[in-house]
Amino acid sequence: MAYCITRAIPSQMLRLTSLVHRETNYSYLSKITGKFIKKSLSGQAPTANIYNTGEDVLQQIEKQIVADSNPKHLFLGTCRYYNHKINDRFTIVDLGDQLNNSSLDISPQCLIDTSLPRNDIEDLKKSLPKLTRCASFSVGEVDGYFEQPWQFGYTLEPVFAVFTTLGIQFVIQSIANEKIMFLHKGACRGQTINLADVKNVRVEVSDDPWSSRYLIFKMKDSETPKEIIEDSRIDLNAESKRDLATLMIETEWLVTVAAHLSITATTAANRKVPLQLADVLTSRGNPWVEMRNTAWVNDSNGT
Repeated sequence: MAYCITRAIPSQMLRLTSLVHRETNYSYLSKITGKFIKKSLSGQAPTANIYNTGEDVLQQIEKQIVADSNPKHLFLGTCRYYNHKINDRFTIVDLGDQLNNSSLDISPQCLIDTSLPRNDIEDLKKSLPKLTRCASFSVGEVDGYFEQPWQFGYTLEPVFAVFTTLGIQFVIQSIANEKIMFLHKGACRGQTINLADVKNVRVEVSDDPWSSRYLIFKMKDSETPKEIIEDSRIDLNAESKRDLATLMIETEWLVTVAAHLSITATTAANRKVPLQLADVLTSRGNPWVEMRNTAWVNDSNGT
């Protein structure tokens, strides 16, 4: 596979804290990508919403899960860059009952993909765990943006896990005071990785038009990288339309997961495990990244 050059990203440039601790309000995009967003959304309508309130969503979820006597792990994941002044898009996924099982084999079931006002989504996070069949509950993000379908999601509790529409990609568990990654999908399927042995975390992309993106571990005692996630799902008919702004939006979820992994591995190894990004994903190689980072700072400062 062909990778673009990567660079180590200083914390002040990447602003990892902004990536991994942002609230679920991404309307700031309109402040920095006015022309781009207008062009991209010209033919798009907000996600069809047949649910007026969070209570409507709650009742629908209960109907879908009550017939199955098995306990459920329910996941609520938000999306970024949703084209609505009040609502945020979110999805609720049934991740089965084995999220803590290192040998799990499940098929995530998307129960709802819709939008509601942000306050209603926050209320749902409190109400969903109380459902009879809900044995455990977690929140996180999926990689859907605008009206695009999602393919990947991540959650940090009860364990750090990444899943796809087809199953669990990996789960990180604490075993004997060590952080162990169990890989269930992808090039390293069936392998386990001790995060203390990771040298750095990378996000790579293929050559222009950047159709394939990879999250990779460089290991401390090996020259052979470990490919953790590959995302090569892009519609080839749209390749000629991709530009650096689109690339930034499409890869933001993957960079966020990489940032979480960098932080988790740093804690596990008791040393810095840096994050490295392809040049086109940094402010040095992509002006849209710098505009986004500036908007995050202004948003955090209330300016």
